[in-house]
Amino acid sequence: MLVRSVSTPPMLMVGDLTYAPESLHKDQLPGTGDKELLLQSYAKVRALKEQLPDLVILPCHDIEAAQKVSAIFGE
Repeated sequence: MLVRSVSTPPMLMVGDLTYAPESLHKDQLPGTGDKELLLQSYAKVRALKEQLPDLVILPCHDIEAAQKVSAIFGE
């Protein structure tokens, strides 16, 4: 889900697509799922990041995701 606001950088909640944003850039796939579909999805996320350089990618299993969101909202 892409969340956009005039007062914060855009945030992309990618759920279980990946466990860490770094995996998207290295095409490190999880052990399950359709590999070709996952690679296509990774490419789409990277393309969105190119269009929105300040995009914050938030995988649900990223232990730093909550900290990233708190930093965005100044908490």
